[in-house]
Amino acid sequence: MDSVATGVEERVVRLAEVVEALEAEVLVGRELLDRQAPAAGASDVVSDLLFFGRPGMVLLTGLTRASMIRAGELADVAAVVIVRGKRPEDDAVELARELGMPLRAIASKSAMGGRG
Repeated sequence: MDSVATGVEERVVRLAEVVEALEAEVLVGRELLDRQAPAAGASDVVSDLLFFGRPGMVLLTGLTRASMIRAGELADVAAVVIVRGKRPEDDAVELARELGMPLRAIASKSAMGGRG
């Protein structure tokens, strides 16, 4: 891939690599682990995701509501990963399932380098 403005070479990763690196639990979309993502980004603000997000990116978020899944659909993200040891609300899981949106949760804060 081309280098970005910072001079860092981009690397496309498979969702399976993201799951492994983050020790994430696959909640929806196990069959989509071979899907590729050219980027990742983090946001807890829907408007930031819609403005700064890139199609095909992996979204890391602490938001657990269905509204973030819907925003991920609008931004055309490859997957949503709920971070900080949080669990998505039931309606968010159901919406992800309906949309075919891969959804993961990180079981512990330590997988992201946090404490506890």
